[in-house]
Amino acid sequence: MNNYIDTFDFGKIYKNSMKPLVHYITNYVTSNDVANMTLAFGGSPIMAEAIEEIEEITSMSNCLVINIGTVTSIKVQSIKKAIQVANDNNIPVILDPVGVAATSYRKEIVFHILDNYKIDVIKGNASEIKALLGLKTNSKGVDSEEIDVEDIGVIGQKVAKTYNTIAAITGKIDTVCSDRYVAKINGGSKMLTSITGTGCMISPLIAVSLAKSCDAFLSSIYGISAMDQAADIVENNLKDQESAGTFKVKLFDSIYNMKNKNLIDGKKVIVNEI
Repeated sequence: MNNYIDTFDFGKIYKNSMKPLVHYITNYVTSNDVANMTLAFGGSPIMAEAIEEIEEITSMSNCLVINIGTVTSIKVQSIKKAIQVANDNNIPVILDPVGVAATSYRKEIVFHILDNYKIDVIKGNASEIKALLGLKTNSKGVDSEEIDVEDIGVIGQKVAKTYNTIAAITGKIDTVCSDRYVAKINGGSKMLTSITGTGCMISPLIAVSLAKSCDAFLSSIYGISAMDQAADIVENNLKDQESAGTFKVKLFDSIYNMKNKNLIDGKKVIVNEI
């Protein structure tokens, strides 16, 4: 079924000189990394939370990314308004439901968003995506649990159908689901779990791609593939005594150096029609 990928002109992403403006309402733990990853991949980040300027900022952006990692009641109001503005102006929205399974408050926020607004991509780990179906999870905080690869595809597709969205699921084998297709992406370094924020940093890769191509499914595959390939390159070139700190710095270098390349390898991305 990889003909589905073969028919898409990925030049819309890597040959497109557009520098999309991505508006983030995100968490303070990884905001600097997210901004730098956006720049490294050819986008322009803006991070505004004041409700007084949400409409103006969001309406001029090419994509909106919502991350509930460090959510507050004040931030929730800005999130709702930003998504409404994005929906009204046909601006794509990416939701990262960080730790949604951890507390009832986070669940309430995320389910309200999904029930009332259009979300183009939900990006999360397996536990977070599973929680969106009301299923019990064994995760602690923002960590993910181990779920069988085939089960992840089933869960992701149910989320995609339920919320008319794309489910981009990170894990040992990254998975992207639409209501019709399930893509498995092989690759990615285990060292991605040794530093904070690599999951959050995938969102800008998807956002920049989505702003350029307007295809949520394939942009999710492209963005995740970028992170996986960049991480593989860095890990394979680390020197003796270099570890997590060096890995993180070189990850940005690797992303920067591949932003104008076709990152889809048919051998690493398998798409099946369900």
